[in-house]
Amino acid sequence: MDGRSKSPEQPNLRERKQRLLRLELGEVALNLFVERGFAETTIEDIAEAAGISRRTFFRYFETKEDVVLWRLRYSSEQIGDALEARPADEPPLLAVRKALDAVYEAYISDPEQNRSYLRFLLETPSLRAHFLDTREQWRALLARILAARLGAGRGKKELAQLTAAVAIAAQDVALRRWAEDGSQSLPEYVDETFAALPEVLATSPGPSAPAAKRARR
Repeated sequence: MDGRSKSPEQPNLRERKQRLLRLELGEVALNLFVERGFAETTIEDIAEAAGISRRTFFRYFETKEDVVLWRLRYSSEQIGDALEARPADEPPLLAVRKALDAVYEAYISDPEQNRSYLRFLLETPSLRAHFLDTREQWRALLARILAARLGAGRGKKELAQLTAAVAIAAQDVALRRWAEDGSQSLPEYVDETFAALPEVLATSPGPSAPAAKRARR
């Protein structure tokens, strides 16, 4: 029997290599999609441009849509981990805003490519539907983590859901501004959007008359 034990870091190293290869394939695919069009680009085209076999491609992705969407799914993991690591006493919306920074490093390091990536998602109908579905998954994930942070109590679950929804909506506005303009960094657009939320909430209507009566009882 081999007495040598495997290092606990080995699986992590393997996962990092797989993530890097997926990111590289994503970059190759995106360049082809922008150049030729999404429908016109085949899996064989992507594999050839990346210098791998078709069989190797399928070790990492099931479809060419997965090549584009994998980055979004990976970002979901990053945001969830980052939010869970935020201080327990941090206000919910601020905690989400800080957690979002976890996915912005790549956007900052290569802004033009990532703006192209985002525009491609928004402008390709078949991918836009997946993008919107992923955003809904992000919202549900944030709401679930926030609910655990806030604990039990009247209105806590609703507060978690509302905070998650507002945060995702604010980020969506920032993402679209950045994709269309790009004169500032993505984090700067996000900061501006979140900073505008108090003004939005300050001008929101008060409770309806029936709700106000119930509150006075």
